[in-house]
Amino acid sequence: MSFKQDIPNYKSYSDEEYYMISIPSAVWSELSGLILRAASDTGLRCILDRFAEIIPCEPTQNWGYDYLKNDIRDFISLIKKKVEKGRIDVLMDCMAVLVEETPSFVDDINDFLYEHEIGYTCYFEPFLRKIEWSVREGLNIVDEIHTTKMMVKSTSQQAFEEFERAIVTLEDADDERARKDAVRSCASAMEAIIKAYGNNDEIGEATKILRSEKCWGLDDIVKDGNSIFNSLHRFYPDLRHDSTEISTMPIEEAEYWIGRMNTYIRYMKKIADKSGR
Repeated sequence: MSFKQDIPNYKSYSDEEYYMISIPSAVWSELSGLILRAASDTGLRCILDRFAEIIPCEPTQNWGYDYLKNDIRDFISLIKKKVEKGRIDVLMDCMAVLVEETPSFVDDINDFLYEHEIGYTCYFEPFLRKIEWSVREGLNIVDEIHTTKMMVKSTSQQAFEEFERAIVTLEDADDERARKDAVRSCASAMEAIIKAYGNNDEIGEATKILRSEKCWGLDDIVKDGNSIFNSLHRFYPDLRHDSTEISTMPIEEAEYWIGRMNTYIRYMKKIADKSGR
């Protein structure tokens, strides 16, 4: 899967904490060596041919290791031009090629990204032989939502789509209505997860079922999702589109509620994975 498919809203991020939409200049001088290290276990021409498909550009016409080594500089220059135009996905997809051709190289790529404070990590799925991208833990609220979104994709498509909606909405987080819409989307995602794990179409009943199973941890944690859901609709009745009541939700409160919901969902997902659910 491509970087853009895994992180479709990457252009809505900022470089505030890590490089998310641009690349530090030091990367370009080191990238050549990284490619050569990956190519030690596979064919350099094969890597460059795949780069040409991604960029896209004309494939190399050269054969022979020394000639291909000289071609690397030209390909990096083309990748850099794409990144400078806002296409960071081109670089990431080229890095994914290095891992797909040499799976043991995944740690090298992640170390490289970490050292250059780039806010993405990759995981190699050995059975499907494909790369999955995610944002680094501990980023801003949009990045946290994205990380949670990728965690729950296999559990609930509805939750995944609601998180997608929240990310897009938060691009206009200075608008209170947009903030409320993002919070509502996250609440709907949390509701979908609780219903999925509780196997019930009503969030309260699903929560009771989860508590009765005695395998999800402390009752106070398990029921917290339902508590958050009810509190949101009590404090902000206009989260519902048909409500005539008006409430106020500052950005700090929106971030607080979204953070709590993300924490709760990740907890439930980790417990589910641990128990093989």
